Amino acid sequence: MLIITTHGPDNPELATLPFIVANGAKVLDMEVVIFLQGPAVFLAKKGIMENIKCCKWSLDALVKEFVEAGGKILACSPCLQEREIKEEDLVDFVRPAGAVELLDIASESIVLTY
Repeated sequence: MLIITTHGPDNPELATLPFIVANGAKVLDMEVVIFLQGPAVFLAKKGIMENIKCCKWSLDALVKEFVEAGGKILACSPCLQEREIKEEDLVDFVRPAGAVELLDIASESIVLTY
């Protein structure tokens, strides 16, 4: 499964929902990749996730659970560049990726968008 999300810290609910769904998919033993695009790349910056909460969920806890279950998180390279976010600014478990990798994953996946 590929989950493409475009919502960042300015919308905690829509930033959190993809990770709730992703954790549900991991419970079902699905391979899941979350691809951060647009403002969602801000979520990959060190120190950001810890401050995002929606209802009873902490984004930091959801992401930790997702990564520990084997989920992968990619961040759009051009989106990072546009926002002047450097690779060394990213949390350890997120890596930059471009359109070719996104399309390769999408061609073999169920795709959800947020």
